[in-house]
Order: sequence, then C-alpha cells, then structure tokens
Amino acid sequence: MDKKPSILIVDDAYSIQLYLSQLLTRENFTVLIASTGEEAIATLQAYPDIDMVLLDINLPATSGFSVLEKIRATPRTRHTRVIMVTGMNNEGQIVRAFQA
Repeated sequence: MDKKPSILIVDDAYSIQLYLSQLLTRENFTVLIASTGEEAIATLQAYPDIDMVLLDINLPATSGFSVLEKIRATPRTRHTRVIMVTGMNNEGQIVRAFQA
C-alpha cells in the first residue's frame, strides 16, 4: 500500500489549523500540526520524511523565516518543500519568502 503524503501545518491560529487539517485530510493527506516554531522543528526531527510544510510567517516567539532557516540548515530537512503562509499583505515578506 502506498504511503499517504504528509503535511506539517505550522500556525498558531487554531481556526487555521482546523480548517487546513480538515481540508487536507479529506484529500487523503496525513496531517501533523505545530503551533510554534519550536514545535515545528521538533516535529520535523521526529518525522524527517514529512513531504511538505505549510509555515505561517507570523508565529509567537519566533518568525516563520527563522524556522525556515533552521529547516534549510538541517541536512535531513533541507530539501523539504515549504510553503510560507500569511494573512498579511506585505510585499517585503512575500519577496523574502521567495528568496528563502
């Protein structure tokens, strides 16, 4: 049997976690959730084969950009696909996300 693709949702907003989790589960993804950058890094260390990360830019205590830097600096996760997510309309953050 084929392994279902896995996605880590990193967002501190419960409503976003719930919405994305329900949507992705219906589409047959395995979903893991982290509310902070520290939880995200710990989850990636425990499950290095996660296929993709949906990463909020604005997290408590650390930015999504800091988390992304740690993901890219770790050999086991450096090639993990990451999509940066934000509700803000900030062109500078969008450009920074593409450059990361």
